[in-house]
Amino acid sequence: VYLLASKLYDKKIGLISSFLYAIVPTIVIGSRIVQNENFFIPLWLFALYLTAVNIKKKSKLVLISICLLCALMVLSKIPFVAGGVSIIGIFLYFKKYKYALAVFSSILGGFLIYAIYGLYLDHNLFINLLRFQSQRYDIVFNSVYALFQKPYLVDSFYTDGWIFWGWISFFLLLVKDFKKNAILIIALLSYFIIFVAGIPDEPGHGWYRYPFYPFLIISIALFLKEYF
Repeated sequence: VYLLASKLYDKKIGLISSFLYAIVPTIVIGSRIVQNENFFIPLWLFALYLTAVNIKKKSKLVLISICLLCALMVLSKIPFVAGGVSIIGIFLYFKKYKYALAVFSSILGGFLIYAIYGLYLDHNLFINLLRFQSQRYDIVFNSVYALFQKPYLVDSFYTDGWIFWGWISFFLLLVKDFKKNAILIIALLSYFIIFVAGIPDEPGHGWYRYPFYPFLIISIALFLKEYF
């Protein structure tokens, strides 16, 4: 969080963001839960950091690292394709079309490895499991409503004002200055789209929300600097 916020803005925002990320109750407790999301978040943040570095200074090594991270995120859990999608969106926004194509290719490679691995181990089990998982998903807005109506910590409710403040702060960034905050906004919206389309509103599954939190916290840090 510190590295990304400092790179996108300055060290003051990096310090405020990392301090808040270390003390907000929902995040502190959520970070101690053994879920794939807590594997995904640091990989995604580091990939975004490298993306910001590569936009300002071209480097093949950095681009290769980004591609490997994007492929790894897909292999860890399918919805984590949001990480690679966000980076493709950022490269397209900054007109780095070759970089976007390279990341897209790495995501396809990750999916291909996943499919070959599953089919090789047990063809019937792999197909049946995919069929079963696809039945859970439906493009509805229940999950969006649940973000605010059902403030899950993990498997129980916990109303944490910091999280609500984060959404308000992010909305202000969204309507105020998109260009200045493009990387932050594109990243959160990429996961938001996957969240709406592919993650059901299941009771007690609060960890699906964890990938939003770094960006909400950075939004709060920007709010504090701007208005206080």
